[in-house]
Amino acid sequence: MASSQPLLPPPTEINDAHKVYSIAAWCIVLGLVTSLCVLWRLGLRFQTSTIGADDYAIVPALLLYIGWTAMAGYVNLHAGVGKPLWEIALGEYAVWFKGIIGSAWLYPAMTCAIRISILLFYQRIFVPTPQARIKYAIWLLLALQAVYLVVYSILPAFICRPLYKAWHPLERQQYFNDWYYYYTQVALYSTSMAFDAILLVFPLYPVSKLQLPLKKRIGVSVLFMMGAA
Repeated sequence: MASSQPLLPPPTEINDAHKVYSIAAWCIVLGLVTSLCVLWRLGLRFQTSTIGADDYAIVPALLLYIGWTAMAGYVNLHAGVGKPLWEIALGEYAVWFKGIIGSAWLYPAMTCAIRISILLFYQRIFVPTPQARIKYAIWLLLALQAVYLVVYSILPAFICRPLYKAWHPLERQQYFNDWYYYYTQVALYSTSMAFDAILLVFPLYPVSKLQLPLKKRIGVSVLFMMGAA
């Protein structure tokens, strides 16, 4: 009967000889491109004196997105991502777990701010129409964003007690509630996807009421959906 071999402990020294940087590079590049596009939009709004509530709302959303991109880039560069599992050092595991905790709070705030900006943009375009149901629908969705932010900013506090043990690789298992984290993350991303789907199809109803040929209404709907996406 073959004897079982003991598991090797993770290395203590960082070795990036076999590390692949493509994930981190794409994360940073896409973050920069997106941020520059938003800044370009804000610059055009200021130049044309058409700045509105949705533009002011996009500023905190942009700052949170930049913070998210910086954190994601740092974690991808320093948490052993892109390396063979047996080459990931103990300190790199700690960076990864810190990224998990950071994203648990940063993601709800970032996505909430982005959706608020989109809803205020919809309000600027659609609320002047005589259809009151559109205005009330936007107000309801804005209120739900506040609920979303409050709920998903409280839940991460109970992931691990004490919280700082969450990023200690050799101790976290005693204090970290993996099932609680799993279910809260499933709930978070499911709720987020549901809101995103609503924002994606929201313009279809008001655009369908426009006095335009069918082809033009379809084209306008596609533009709105691409913007929301």
